[in-house]
Amino acid sequence: MKTMVGKFLIPFALILAGTAFAQTDEKLSFEVASVKKAEPPQFGGKGVFAIGSRGGPGTSDPGQITWSGATLKNLLMTAYDVKSYQVSGPGLLDTERYDIVAKVPAGATKEQVKAMWRNLLAERFGVALHRISKTFQVDEMMAAKGGVKLKETTLDPKAVASGNTEEPAPGLSVSVGPLAGPPPEPGGGRPLGPPSGGPPPGGPPPGAPKLDQNGIPQLTRPGLVMMMRMGPSGPSARMVGKAQTMADLARTLDAQLNHPVLDKTGLTGKYDFVIEFAPDFRGGGGFLPGGGIGIGPGPGPVGGGDASQSPDPPEPAGATLVAALQKQLGLKLVSVKAQLDVLVIDKAEKEPTDN
Repeated sequence: MKTMVGKFLIPFALILAGTAFAQTDEKLSFEVASVKKAEPPQFGGKGVFAIGSRGGPGTSDPGQITWSGATLKNLLMTAYDVKSYQVSGPGLLDTERYDIVAKVPAGATKEQVKAMWRNLLAERFGVALHRISKTFQVDEMMAAKGGVKLKETTLDPKAVASGNTEEPAPGLSVSVGPLAGPPPEPGGGRPLGPPSGGPPPGGPPPGAPKLDQNGIPQLTRPGLVMMMRMGPSGPSARMVGKAQTMADLARTLDAQLNHPVLDKTGLTGKYDFVIEFAPDFRGGGGFLPGGGIGIGPGPGPVGGGDASQSPDPPEPAGATLVAALQKQLGLKLVSVKAQLDVLVIDKAEKEPTDN
């Protein structure tokens, strides 16, 4: 009898532990969460604005998360730790935006906050979903012919190793506004600031990095910032990285290209870089990954859901990100296939329940 008990004791304990964990996840919630409808970005308007999230565990403000202009897809990506191309469902996942201020319980971990977002989506937006497996194009990033064109970071090695304990590293942000003067030449090359140089009209949004006289973000700690401006020939963008690994760059690229990008360069250092390109929204990729902004139509439903989408975006007027990556950084992408999980959203309400 003792032997029989010994055989089943550990498995039974694991089942109990798993049940307790699931119950705990279901009860996790923000102390207070204000969710309000937000106006969509007006890219032809004046000035500069930022869209994205700040605060939460691991930052200088762990007790509050402030998210401006979040789409339901942004929230799903954060809550379920997936990429944009792994979320499929009705068009409102991309088109509707919300301003959210959430109070995080003291001592909450990043994983617990993800559970809080999952519960918020179910309770406030009535989100219901299921999972399927789908074959995706996967790009492997490797050195192009002629070798890479990357520079080791200029940040102090100690700062790179330890990060900044006083404030979080800069995340992805977007600066959008009118681009005066003649349109940029194909492939970029012209500063994203006004023709006379200097910061954009209206100044940078709160929390945005400082810009030099050419409008290039000046990062003083590890991070990656993306900026975009609308001009007569369409949008032009600049990606600025400081002390970034190739894995960091790959994660950013897969959000832009709307499919997975794997680092196969073999490079282990941290690098500073600038990439100038013309954003291409035809594939459903967002301008910012993860908690940032998604611009343009999503990838559409895989199974079920509303297939209606916005009109097809125009072709980019200039070098695409893939072409700019090879020409400016000496990195090429080689396509392969892989199976990945996809969240199919069966139900989601446009109007959140009352705060």
